[in-house]
Amino acid sequence: MVVKRCALGLAALVVILSAMTACSSDNDAATNTPGSSAPTVPGAGTGLDAARLEALLITDVPGGYTVLADDVGDTGPSDLAKAIKDDGAADAEQQLAAEGFVAGYQRAWSNSSDDRLLIDLYEYREASGAAAWYARYLVSARKAQPPGTIDLTVSFPGSDQGAGFSGTAQGTTFVPLVAQVGTFVVRVTSYGSEEVDHQALATPIMDDQISRVT
Repeated sequence: MVVKRCALGLAALVVILSAMTACSSDNDAATNTPGSSAPTVPGAGTGLDAARLEALLITDVPGGYTVLADDVGDTGPSDLAKAIKDDGAADAEQQLAAEGFVAGYQRAWSNSSDDRLLIDLYEYREASGAAAWYARYLVSARKAQPPGTIDLTVSFPGSDQGAGFSGTAQGTTFVPLVAQVGTFVVRVTSYGSEEVDHQALATPIMDDQISRVT
């Protein structure tokens, strides 16, 4: 069973969660064009912005979890180009420009059973832009949910709004939680064994992360 779930570790992130962590528009998913120039959006972030966000990330996670190298799960700093790729919408560049994307940072942890935690922290120029991304995310996540996925009852003190989902696919249970906190968006995803209470695991991490940006 562990071997099966280890094989599903990155597959779950790519197949099960990628659509739920992308944002949708009225268009189909975007495709990258080889040789195209890097996108530019006035006011979009730099490496300095991402470094500042990294300093805001939580440092305490449940016992037994260790941080994963950025090349394992394509984590680390998110500039505009990476944000567009992760967004997934055909008009992602236009949407992110309208929302006022500044920068992002992602970090992942795993334990010996290959259960994983993923944190995404994104910043926008205005709270209205963060709220717009949050709304797009909810539309996309609900469209991409496997059958049986449920909306969770959540409360994140210090946030402007928050939501969460719980579902299972291919023997992997996943719980993404998301919150808008002023100009920031925080997303905490716990996934892996069906025996783990992923909501109970992810909620205090969300609360900790929110406290670091308020």
